Amino acid sequence: MTRPPTTTDWRDAIQYFSHDGPGGDEALAAQHPDLVAALHTLSPSDEPLTIGRHSVTRQTDGAWRVGNDRNLASPWVVVQSLRAAHHRRRDRSLFRERLRAPRDERGYTAVELLAMTTVLVGFITVVVGGGRFVDSNSQVDDAAYAAARAASLETNFEAGQMAGRKAAADALADRGKACTQLTVSFAGTDFRTSGHVSVEVTCHANLSDVVGFGLPGAKDFTSTAVVPIEQYRRLP
Repeated sequence: MTRPPTTTDWRDAIQYFSHDGPGGDEALAAQHPDLVAALHTLSPSDEPLTIGRHSVTRQTDGAWRVGNDRNLASPWVVVQSLRAAHHRRRDRSLFRERLRAPRDERGYTAVELLAMTTVLVGFITVVVGGGRFVDSNSQVDDAAYAAARAASLETNFEAGQMAGRKAAADALADRGKACTQLTVSFAGTDFRTSGHVSVEVTCHANLSDVVGFGLPGAKDFTSTAVVPIEQYRRLP
């Protein structure tokens, strides 16, 4: 076991101890008798012995204690505990120095800007897509009512169907809604005095401009409306 030649105080040299070959109390006493003597003369009532900035105390059972390490039964074990405590302290110091050291943040701004842009685009897409869905449902609702109302004013079922389909198409066109396929069904209509007109409008809409983030590229919007035929109307 040797100490660095630049160190004169064994209390400081303890943290730099290195040893090749068999260790133990005898090897330690041969090279550092003052250290071994100080450990053996230390009593439980004495002030802690400071070695390498670590306190060493004597226990009532005769063993030593270094920090939280208790029951160190020999000077050689005390030395090993001191060395381990020193390395833990040094590792913590190096970690704090790394945390305080200035970081090279070149490139971080571009990455953050890209991430923020991606999130913002996704948010806008979801909001616009959600608005399109709500607006499309509302427009198809209006078209269904317009078709049922126009059909109910005609004098026969065939004319009512023609008027209803035209009214549905006009209503959607007026609202700026483009349907790649528009279906108007009059199933369930009872075209007679005191009867009713039942219309189901289905609009196959193209949503490719807001596709992404789970939104479909196209969707069918369907709505149904029922309008009664006037009770006192005379039909052919």
